[in-house]
Parts: sequence; C-alpha cells; structure tokens
Amino acid sequence: MKLLLDFLNVSNWTLEKLEALFRKHQLYGYYSYYNDRKDFYSDYYDTRFITRKFPQRVYFIEVSDRERELIRPDADVVFPENENGYKELFAYFKDLQANWVKELQGTVKGPDLDYINKIGESASIRFESGKKPGTVVPIQRRGYTTTFEGFLEYDYIFPFITGQNDLYNKLRFCANPQCKKIFLYKVPKQKFCCEDCRHAYHNRRKIQSGYLAKKWREGREKGLPPYFK
Repeated sequence: MKLLLDFLNVSNWTLEKLEALFRKHQLYGYYSYYNDRKDFYSDYYDTRFITRKFPQRVYFIEVSDRERELIRPDADVVFPENENGYKELFAYFKDLQANWVKELQGTVKGPDLDYINKIGESASIRFESGKKPGTVVPIQRRGYTTTFEGFLEYDYIFPFITGQNDLYNKLRFCANPQCKKIFLYKVPKQKFCCEDCRHAYHNRRKIQSGYLAKKWREGREKGLPPYFK
C-alpha cells in the first residue's frame, strides 16, 4: 500500500517527482544484456511505461541516445523533455488520485469483494470472502501487470494477498488543513502524518486565538528573549 499512498500524497506533479516515485518503489524494469561494444554484460534499467488512458503512448522518464535511435519516427512516444506530453499525463494523474481517494474511503468501511476481483483481473488474482467478517483471502495468485494503473491496483490488493486487511482500518487524513496527506496511523489517537504537521497545526491555533501574541507581549515586558525570531 506504500506505493499507492505515496502516489496519492504527491501534489503539483513534476517529472522529478515521478522519477522519485519510480526509484523509491523500484518500478523500473531491470535487464542484463551483452554489450558488444565493451565485450561484457551491462545492466539496463527500462524507464518506459504505459497507461490505460493513453494505451498507444509510451512514456520515458529517462532515455539514452541508443534508445532514441531504435524508436520509430512515427511512434507515439513522450520523452523527458516533452513538457506538454507530461502535462497531459499529470492532469490525468490528478483525476486518478481523486478516484483512488474515494475508493480508499470506501475500503475503510469494508472491502468490496466484487471491486477487488475486478481490479485483480489485471494481475490474474482472485479473492473470496474470508471466515472472519469483513475480510477476503486470495484463491489464485499470479501477479503480473503492464500499466501504471496496474502498479497502483496491485499495491492496493497486496494487503489482502498477505492477510493484512486491517491496514485499511488505519488509514487517516492528516488533521493539518495545510497538508491533508493520507497516512497509516501508528497509534489510534494519532491525528497528524508527522510531527511538523502537529506543531504547525497547534501553533496556528495559538496564533489565531491570540495566545502566542499574549505570551510574546508578556515576554517583552519581562525582558525575555522572543519565542521566535
């Protein structure tokens, strides 16, 4: 579920953020091939991916000169320097994020077996209801996916494959209005995704209520150093 949460928590998409997501979750294809020029085997990371939104279009996060030479001139390809091509993709990502947020909100209330099996089709995985109410268990496992959406879907159903259904009960939106990231809480009373958000939220409330202004004023009257520079 970590990939899906990281995807949902990205705002203002850029190629750098997309590349960081791919690297963090090792979404690159990995190959080893014989290099005729250097007479030894070389490692190669394939940074291509496709989407269901644009099934005939291939996106490259990184591309070598050799790869460019092998691509047909008429191919529907988006290279890293093609900002307009990626803008269209990132606009689609925003819609995809909104749809996934709704789905996660529904999953927290209880897994939808029909929906889980529907998206599991792309990874050749099927589930049935578990003995414990509100759980599902895999009855067929053969993970395989070829699209970016498939990566997200497989990440979504992975907790069900490993019997960690309860993870979805720990999903929460950060209580800091300036953040609103989705996170898995470590303790039930946790309301913020991180300490920075917790401090920012409580300091904002103190500023709005006049509490900090009062303390600053009292401190100046007593000749104490200011709380903040």
